[in-house]
Amino acid sequence: MHGEFPTPCEMAMAFCKTCRPMTGESPVPGILARATAEGLEAVHIGPAWPNGIGSAADGSGAIYLADFATGTVLKILPDRRAEALATLAEGHADGLAVDSTGRIWVATGPGATLVALTPRGSVDRRVHLPVGFVSSVALGLGGAGALVAVGGRADGTGGILQMDLGVEGVSMRAGNAAARPRLEALVAIASARTIINPIH
Repeated sequence: MHGEFPTPCEMAMAFCKTCRPMTGESPVPGILARATAEGLEAVHIGPAWPNGIGSAADGSGAIYLADFATGTVLKILPDRRAEALATLAEGHADGLAVDSTGRIWVATGPGATLVALTPRGSVDRRVHLPVGFVSSVALGLGGAGALVAVGGRADGTGGILQMDLGVEGVSMRAGNAAARPRLEALVAIASARTIINPIH
């Protein structure tokens, strides 16, 4: 606390420590939907708390989806079949990003790590961060490094860290058009929470 009022980061951390999907209410399956000019179209229904979304780097049209509540990363195929790619030992799967080699980088929330999964779902790398919460990761192009959203540092603050993970992200504008067939956005809907992840 700084003075009489908590900082925005302190409020967010308090929320994350107490918030659980659909606590006190009947379970409602989450939805991954495709948003187009015509409206929303369900792609997959089922995850408890869908969060991070990414497209496979191989142009296959497969989509990766993190389920925060179960710590599972799902792989959703173009025919809409879904398979559990991996369940993280940290217990939570928050934001994610895909690198140019096809690895899936997953922020683990209160697990305070970034976990890199191979396209087959095995753990390739774990990066531990000296924070209380890692919520999201974005991978840059051309040596720009990675941006990681964190909270719960020792001084009670959070923010955006710039890191060199030795990897690059995937450009959705060039060479990967097959992964975005007329796609405007993917939307993860969990109970009353809606997170929109634009595909540029």
